[in-house]
Formats: sequence, structure tokens, C-alpha cells
Amino acid sequence: MELNENVMTFDITVPTLKTLNIYLLPDCNVNDHVSIHKFVVRAHNLEQLYIDDDCLACFVMDETPFISVASLDGCFSLLSRHEPSRNEANRAMVLLRAIKNTKFLSLSEGVMGVLILAFDGNLPTFPNLIRLEAGVDAYFGWKLLPHFLNNSPNLEALILKKEYAEGLPLDRFFYFESENVPSCLSLHVKEIKMIHMMGDLDELEVISLSCDFVFDIPDSVVCFPSLKTLHIEAVESNSNLMQKLFRSCPVLEELTIHVDIELNENVMTFDITVPTLKNLNIYLLPDYNVNDHVSIHKFVVRAHNLEQLYIDYDTLACIVMDETPFISDASLDGCLRLLSRYKPSKNEANRAVVLLRAIKNTRFLSLSEGVMGVSHIPLTFL
Repeated sequence: MELNENVMTFDITVPTLKTLNIYLLPDCNVNDHVSIHKFVVRAHNLEQLYIDDDCLACFVMDETPFISVASLDGCFSLLSRHEPSRNEANRAMVLLRAIKNTKFLSLSEGVMGVLILAFDGNLPTFPNLIRLEAGVDAYFGWKLLPHFLNNSPNLEALILKKEYAEGLPLDRFFYFESENVPSCLSLHVKEIKMIHMMGDLDELEVISLSCDFVFDIPDSVVCFPSLKTLHIEAVESNSNLMQKLFRSCPVLEELTIHVDIELNENVMTFDITVPTLKNLNIYLLPDYNVNDHVSIHKFVVRAHNLEQLYIDYDTLACIVMDETPFISDASLDGCLRLLSRYKPSKNEANRAVVLLRAIKNTRFLSLSEGVMGVSHIPLTFL
């Protein structure tokens, strides 16, 4: 697209069109402005759309009720040299509304950046969207992402890709924030992939996982080299996935795990090996239909530098823990509900004593009534 005083209108009126690909490259000498040209697309039966537009041309497009795949790319080089006005940025929002019925949507980091400039609570609803791929960075992606999730009630897969590393100042960071968990996360989302994420401050200094997701974590790869705090809530726990996640966090200092323990014939071992861990909180909730037994599952904790420990376990799970020489604050809670319905055997009750021996160096110790009832604490420990 060359700079031209004459505004050109490209009329693409093709009623039978099913696939449309448009590549718009700016004049390299004048790529510090948006295009003045206009594209009018009338293709009612369109099913697939790909637009790579580095000059933010004006697209006027009829609604596409049959579209299934849409990809909007480009705009990043434009944003690096020119910040579009609200009216100019709104061109991307208008185009997005025309393709709101798509099932698969891909938005580059540049397009996400333009949409941020146009956003005023006016993001369309995507009733059919099941897969969203979005380019993100500290400034462009995170602020808009919660709104996409809130407006995509049937979303099943979320792909987040960091395409460029920008050294933005801290006061320009936008974190992923949402007042309520979007319904799609609670009901439908089964897969989240994070591509080219390196755990920068803008990305994952604190991750909070509150739904049953499948995370694509490569083997033998440090995914989150800067991650300090991790919160996990899991209904159907996957011990192998958790272990892979912990290995991907080499500087993790605080870990909180909420696990619903279900009666299962297969004994699961949860390996929490995090040498840098300083603060560990474990909440083990029983299946309320079968809380008249102790858990058959096992937790192995290797955290030599642990300083603070809180465990709330109504299931009296087996927790095997290396001695913690630096621990200063430990709290063991729970077990009262279990004792009201079931009397553990001596071997089962000894689990609590074994755990106590591992934390014997603590300066501050809190034990609930239920744990005291289970422990039969030896006089030598006191």
C-alpha cells in the first residue's frame, strides 16, 4: 500500500466466496501512518478469512454467519512507529464484529494492541467461538484477555503466544485481572497452551489456576524461570502434570495447592520436589460421600529450604517429608470430621506423627483438635 492522496476503495463482492486471504504491505518509506484506503467485502457465504494488514486499512464487511476460521495478523510494525487514534484503531473492532460468529479465531499481538486502543467496553460476543489464539505482551494482551473470556461462553481452548519481548517499564504492565471467573473457564475450557512464555514479570510472577485445565508443558523445558508464587486448585488431580509444572519453576518460593481427594482404586503419589520453596500450603478436601476412611494417596515433599508450612487435611493422607532444618512456622489442621465418623488404625494415625518429626525444628507450631486426636504424640516429641 503506497501513500496516495487519492482514497481508493476496493470492492470485493463475491456471493459464492468461501475463502478470502488478504495481504496488505505498507510502503517501507511511509509506515508511520495508517492506510487511507478502504476495502468493502460482501461475501455472505464466507467460511475462512485471513488478513495480514500492517497498515490498518479500513475494512467494511457484511456479517459472516457461516464463518468458521478467522485470522487477523499484522499491525505490530505499525504500532512500533505510530499510535493510531481511537477512530483509526476502531477499524479493527469493526472488523472483529463482522466475524463474531467464527469458531476459531487467531489475533496477532499487533492486532491485540490495536484493539486495546479501540476498547471501550465494546468487545463483541462470540457465541460460537471454541478456540482462541491471542498474541500477548505486557502492554497489549493481558488487559483485553479477560474481556475475550467473558464474551466467549463456549470457549474450549485458549492459546497464548508471546511473539515479541518488549522492555516496558513496570508502570505500564497490565496483569490478567477479572472480578469473577469467566463462565467459559468454569464450564468448557479444557486446554490452555502458553507458547514462548518465559515467566517475565508481566506474564506469570503469580499464576492462579482455578479450573480443570490441561496445560501443555514440554518435558525438560524451563517454562517459568521467574515464577515465585503458584496457586493450584484441582478437582481431578493429575500428579504427573503437577510434577512437570513444578520442574518448570526453578525459583518457586510459595506454593498453594487445593486438592479434592476422591476415592480411587489407583494410589496416586504427588511429588512436590521444589528445592527453592519457602512457603507451602496444602489443602486436602475429602469426597463428602466417602469421608469415613483415610486417603490411600501419598504426598512426597522435598523442600529443604522450607520456612513455613500449612496443611489442612481432613483425609489423613500419607505425607512423607524430608526434615526441614530451616522451618520456623508450621500448622497442621483438619481431621476432626474424619474422627467423628471413623477411627484410624494405629498405622494410619502414625502418619501424623511421621509428619510431626519432619517439622520438629519449627519455632511456632499449631495443631488442631483433630490432629491432636489422631497423633497420639509421644512424650519425647513434646
